Amino acid sequence: MNHRALAALLPDLPRWVELRGELLEGHAEVIGLTVDPLAFVVVAPAFGSVQVVGCPPVEAIGEAAGLAGPRLSILVTAESRGWVAAALPELIEERAILHLLGPDARLPDVAAGAVRHLLPGEVTALTHLPAETREELIAVDAVGAPIAAALEADTPVAFCYAGAVTESLWDISIESLTTWRRRGFAAKAVAFEVERLRASGQLPVWGAVESNAASLGLAAKLGFVPTDEVWVFSAPAVPAELGSRPR
Repeated sequence: MNHRALAALLPDLPRWVELRGELLEGHAEVIGLTVDPLAFVVVAPAFGSVQVVGCPPVEAIGEAAGLAGPRLSILVTAESRGWVAAALPELIEERAILHLLGPDARLPDVAAGAVRHLLPGEVTALTHLPAETREELIAVDAVGAPIAAALEADTPVAFCYAGAVTESLWDISIESLTTWRRRGFAAKAVAFEVERLRASGQLPVWGAVESNAASLGLAAKLGFVPTDEVWVFSAPAVPAELGSRPR
């Protein structure tokens, strides 16, 4: 079964936005597929991303975790949570809240020139970025996803891009440099991308683990409303984050 046919078996809901985005874009590998009942694992080794549907063979989960490497992040629904916990008991788990933009949206106005898309290849020249942020944005740029950058004095200080895109949804990914956090730059980058993708009919999904109070607070401030939940498994040494992959 090809990736698009497999994506069609899952509804276009916030809980599946990352997984379906990976399948529709063809950047990931499917392991341990069974159709009745539907169960499989999707792994994108370049980004450490693993997602589980149903209760696939334990060996498939272990294989995917090995392919993902040290950046491992496993995303599952509540229905698969116990199965994955039993398969990989050494991992830690955390609940993540998924949000949709509500009717009382409070996105900031974005003045002309306050946010722009980075040019292809431009991120490699941004030497002020921390190594991890720079690596992630280079990977995003490599697959051709537009990166919105909020500027201070022409310097990009906060970034937003669509970590995954489906027929009607897109997953918000944000990177904000430490010095410029809590100053509205990330919100402007988000507003810029929300407006761009609104024209294509795609609605934004905001995901944040419960320990990320700053992300949850910003979501609420901008008018995002909790709508669903998933669970994130990660290695104990790496904080569990609802990490989105590039398109």
